[in-house]
Amino acid sequence: MNTKERAISSIKAPLRQGADQKPQWRPKSASFFSRLRPISSPSSAARRRRMTSSSASSRKALSKIACGRLQKELVEWEVNPPAGFKHKVADNLQRWIIEVVGAPGTLYESEKYQLQVDFPEHYPMEAPQVIFLHPAPLHPHIYSNGHICLDILYDSWSPAMTVSSVCISILSMLSSSTAKQRPADNDRYVKNCRNGRSPKETRWWFHDDKV
Repeated sequence: MNTKERAISSIKAPLRQGADQKPQWRPKSASFFSRLRPISSPSSAARRRRMTSSSASSRKALSKIACGRLQKELVEWEVNPPAGFKHKVADNLQRWIIEVVGAPGTLYESEKYQLQVDFPEHYPMEAPQVIFLHPAPLHPHIYSNGHICLDILYDSWSPAMTVSSVCISILSMLSSSTAKQRPADNDRYVKNCRNGRSPKETRWWFHDDKV
């Protein structure tokens, strides 16, 4: 057998059994693909419920330090609540729902909104997650999904801050606004947050302190 014949013979030789043999891919039958269905898009109400509940399901329980700090803040709030805010009493210490009333003489005068504040395990060493519940106010730094572009909620957070001081800063931001409008990138940002992403996962760029 010459060299050419040996080469042809080696090509036709069957694969060795065992580790050298690779499984062959077989296409699925038509019936398999016929059972597949596209995932339907959830309603806007379902997305809002998912957004507000996703963080709750993944949160760890509060530490003893966090519980003590929040109980202290709650007592101080009841004695001296910040003007324009009302805490809706609930059994869940880890999530506060706070009513916001627009300040007199501003674009949001007498308008009512709701803040949802979720506290992490190591509060106050870690900032709380603060969002507006639907419908969020029209503001250049507030997205339609309730996320707020405010530095103290992220990079500039300090353990010395409290829920009251956060509320005052948010009301100040609302009161200083000169236009009722969404951020320029609202649609793109909200689209990227459809899976319930926390605003604390966003890399914010703080560049406008005029409103």
